[in-house]
Order: sequence, then structure tokens, then C-alpha cells
Amino acid sequence: MKNICSVLILIICVFCLSCKKKRKTDPEPITPDIYLAGGSRSVNGVYTAQYWKNNKVVELVTSPYLPSAESIAVSGSDIHVLGQAHRDTTGAFGQYWKNGILTALTKNMTPAWVGKIKIFGQDVYITGAGQTDNKPYSSPN
Repeated sequence: MKNICSVLILIICVFCLSCKKKRKTDPEPITPDIYLAGGSRSVNGVYTAQYWKNNKVVELVTSPYLPSAESIAVSGSDIHVLGQAHRDTTGAFGQYWKNGILTALTKNMTPAWVGKIKIFGQDVYITGAGQTDNKPYSSPN
């Protein structure tokens, strides 16, 4: 009986000592992407609308018309940038880039100003204002 008890105690000890808690591993830190919209002017007076992703510049357009990026929104892998440029005497006009492809927003409105851009699902919302035939126009978006 003594031998059986000794063997049982030994087996119980082996089972108890062989059980280990799993070590918790620290999760990989998540580094968010940081986007910033803006523009720059070279020493030669050339203006560039651009944005920065994680401190790396992405040029959108270079022009003598003072282009600038005003607002940026990211949805999945799509990068939406809202900006404007200025004509010599007629004022500003709105511009929109999706993944670097330019779309003019205000072809028949001068001057025109852009505000903000927001993405909800597949819908893109842009705020701004413009003027046609000397009458104020406010974008419904």
C-alpha cells in the first residue's frame, strides 16, 4: 500500500509540475499611418500641392497657379485629397485627387473655395463655396 501511495504521489507531482502557463507574448505595436495635406514653394517660385504620409512627401501637382492641398481623407487603400489653385485674376478653383488622379471641381464657378472632405462607405462628401455670374453659390455637399 505504501508503494502504491508513493507512486500515486509521484505521478501527481509529475503532472502538476509538467503543467505550465503559456507565456503571454506582447502584441506587435500598431503604428498608425499619419497623413498631412499642404503645399510647398520652391526657391524658383514654383508651387506644389502635396501631402505627406508618414513624413514622406507625395507631390500631386506643380503649377504657377499656387496649388495647395487643403484636406485629406483615407478610406482603405484610397487616398482622397481636396485642394485648390488660383488663376491670375479670376480667383481660386477647387480640385480633388483620388489616388493622385486630378478632377477639377469648379469648372464654371470662379472664384471657388474648398472646405473639407469626408468619406462614408463609398460616398465622398466635399464642402465648399463658389460664385457664378457674380451670384454666390454654396455647394450642397
